[in-house]
Order: sequence, then C-alpha cells, then structure tokens
Amino acid sequence: MSEEVLKELFSKYGDITSMARAVKKDKEGIEKPFAFICYHKEEDPTYGPTCALNAVNELHDKELNGFKIYVQPALNKLQRLAQV
Repeated sequence: MSEEVLKELFSKYGDITSMARAVKKDKEGIEKPFAFICYHKEEDPTYGPTCALNAVNELHDKELNGFKIYVQPALNKLQRLAQV
C-alpha cells in the first residue's frame, strides 16, 4: 500500500503528524507490510488518542484491495504477548 493511499485512508480520522511504513517477511517468506501512523496536537493531549481510537474502530478488520487490514494502537512486545 502506497504512502499516498495510507495518508488518504487515515487522514479521515485526524491530522497525521508522522507515518512510517515497512515490510517484514514471515517465516515462509511472505511479505507483511505495516505502518505506524501518529496523530498529535501539542495543545490537546486527547487529540492523538481520540483520532487513533476512531481509526481503529472504523478500519480494523476491514478489507482493502483484497486484504483484511489490522489496525491497532502501537504496543510493545510484552503488551502484544499479554493480549494473546
């Protein structure tokens, strides 16, 4: 998914302040693209979390270009493992 497509999709939920895209291969060599999207306003500490929560609620498990997308808040490894 291109940066432009990501920006168009996620900017519906707020002003994007940063975005990082990458691709990782799984054990079978299948590419798994992912991105981190940040929303932030210095004067409003609730802005970023609210935008992110709205994006998660609207986009998680939606199909896009034939693929189901996974949209969740960024978590460290211990937090991810605790969810399982």
